[in-house]
Amino acid sequence: MVVGLRAQGLRLVVVKPTQTGLLAGEPGDLHDICRLAGEVETDELVRLPDPLAPDAAARQAGVTLPTVAEHAARLAEIAGRHHVDLVLVEGAGGLLVRIDAEAGTIADLGAELSAGGAKVGYVMVAAAGLGTLNPASSPPEHCAAAGWTVSASSSGPGPNTLTWRCGPTCGTWPRSPAPASWAESLPAPDG
Repeated sequence: MVVGLRAQGLRLVVVKPTQTGLLAGEPGDLHDICRLAGEVETDELVRLPDPLAPDAAARQAGVTLPTVAEHAARLAEIAGRHHVDLVLVEGAGGLLVRIDAEAGTIADLGAELSAGGAKVGYVMVAAAGLGTLNPASSPPEHCAAAGWTVSASSSGPGPNTLTWRCGPTCGTWPRSPAPASWAESLPAPDG
């Protein structure tokens, strides 16, 4: 996705609100994005050592996570920089995983950003196979209940991947995208 968006000339920042399961200095998700997509601006807001959902990892480490509102304010600040066209948020385990001590989720973060005027969409990927029913159905059901457009395909990184895309600004997701072409279906940033 990062490669395709950059090929369109978009200046983006990839943000990881909470990286869990790694110690300081260990390469994490943002490192992998840069390794695969080339140099891109990144921002990791919190890192926790235990490989758990962010709220559980924070409790284990005795750390207070930023609230959804605090995360949204930080993301709005990043998005407001003059050299940024788009902010991609790399989640932590799914749309409904708790990212703060008040049971706020990535979905809540999107709702908070939308309420502040941001264009928000979600891309969720789940392996297709035995045991995938919940991760493959819960996020789209949540998005549909929120009144967001939902589309799906098997266009993930492998032949056995389901990709769901939903949000108040989303269109459709092509079935067999080329690395640069599927990004063209993403909503254009304002401005």
